[in-house]
Amino acid sequence: MFLPNEREVTLFTLTLEGETISLLPLRNWSQLDQYKWRARGKVPGTPVGLEITHDYVKVASEVVSTQDPEGPAKLQKLLNEWLAAAAWGTPPPPPPEA
Repeated sequence: MFLPNEREVTLFTLTLEGETISLLPLRNWSQLDQYKWRARGKVPGTPVGLEITHDYVKVASEVVSTQDPEGPAKLQKLLNEWLAAAAWGTPPPPPPEA
């Protein structure tokens, strides 16, 4: 996101083994994956349905608002579920009923 003075703002970040990727709006995974995690086998592929805008981040049809104070935790949960599903080749089990 750009502020009025043209500075780019990071909405969320992903960190793996000391390498951090900024999730910048309107970029696809190929543009974001500066450390080549996918090519190096650190992640199993592109996060399913990844879409990043100024207002939200979407992964696997789930939307996390950039204004949500719980946003980072929700996004982490979605990405962990994606990684688990990709590792096992099947969707993760549904969350327990509250």
